[in-house]
Amino acid sequence: MFHENTHGLSYLIVDDSSFNLKLLNQVLRSIGPCEVTEAVDGREAIGKLAAVGDGVDAIISDFRMPNMNGLELLREVRLARTGAPQCIPFFVVTGFAERSLAGMALGLDVDAFLARPVKKRALQRHIFRTCAERRMPKSAFEAEQAYADIDVASAMMPDDAAAASVLAPPKPVPAERPLVSGVMQPGLVALEAVPDGATLARDAVNSAGATLVRAGEEITAGLKAVLMSYAEIDESLARLWIHEVETERQIAQ
Repeated sequence: MFHENTHGLSYLIVDDSSFNLKLLNQVLRSIGPCEVTEAVDGREAIGKLAAVGDGVDAIISDFRMPNMNGLELLREVRLARTGAPQCIPFFVVTGFAERSLAGMALGLDVDAFLARPVKKRALQRHIFRTCAERRMPKSAFEAEQAYADIDVASAMMPDDAAAASVLAPPKPVPAERPLVSGVMQPGLVALEAVPDGATLARDAVNSAGATLVRAGEEITAGLKAVLMSYAEIDESLARLWIHEVETERQIAQ
C-alpha cells in the first residue's frame, strides 16, 4: 500500500508499445527506487495481478491496447475481479485524440489522467497525492451498482465520436443544502478555484462533446484533482459552472 515515502513502491505498467513501456519505466525509476512489472495489454495485466496483486501499489495503463483495453482493465479492477485491491490508484495515459473516453474513465473512478509522453513532475505529483488521499474501497454491492453498467466494450470504436455518447449512468442529483442567507447562483469558475463541496451547475463537457461529470455532482477534493489532471490535456475543463452563494452584501451592491 502507499505510504509517505514513495521509495520502494511497486507499479504495474500496461502498454502494447515496448517503447512506451521503456520510457515509463525510466520515469518511475527517476522518481525513486521501485519495482516495475510490465504487461502488453489488460489480459496479461490481470494474469500478473492474480499472482502479485496485493504487492502492487499503483497501475499505470494506456487506453488503447489489443485483447483488453485500459478501460476494460480499470473496470475489472474496480469490480474486484483481479488480485489487486479494488481501490488501488489507477492512472491512464492518454492524449487529446482520446478525449471522448474520459467520461467513462471518470465513471470508473480513475485517479489521474497522464498526458503522453508521461512527465516526471506530473506523475510524481499524482503518486504523492494518492499516497495522502487513498480512496475508500467500495463493498461488492456498491461496486456492482457503480461500475457494472458502464459499457467499456463500445469505447474503442474506430470512430471516437461514437464513444462520446456512451457515458457512465447518471448519478442521483443531491438536494441543494439550505443556506442561512443568500441564494444559489450559477457561476463560471476557474477549476483550481472551485471550493471543495461545490455543486456542479452544468454538465462538465470536454472539447469532444463528452460529458465527464453531470450537473448536480459534488466536486470533492479528489474529483477536482482528477479533473485538473485532465485539464492539462484538454483545456476545455479549465473552468466549471458551479453553484455559488450570492450573499446579502453582494445583492445589496
